[in-house]
Amino acid sequence: MRSSARQLLGLPALTESGIRLGVVKDVEVDFGTSSIGAYSIGSRWSARINYRVAPSQVKRFTPEALIVEDAVGGERAAAEERSALPGRQTALSGVMPTTKQ
Repeated sequence: MRSSARQLLGLPALTESGIRLGVVKDVEVDFGTSSIGAYSIGSRWSARINYRVAPSQVKRFTPEALIVEDAVGGERAAAEERSALPGRQTALSGVMPTTKQ
């Protein structure tokens, strides 16, 4: 199946486990080898690139999503798991730890 770069841009990027990494923001082309050099993945609402995915890390892509190895989102998955631990409070959750006086 062939696709144009236009069809790839904005495509959701997910790990094999279903963790959403963002969307395809850019596709780098290696003119020396006439192939894709990397996919840049980031937030739909930000210019920031969060992941640079090598073609060897892409498992498949469909009209609905780019599916990448779980290792690409490994740090994000680990961070989500840590933040979900019972009793853990962070400033980001809006709950600040309190101290007894």
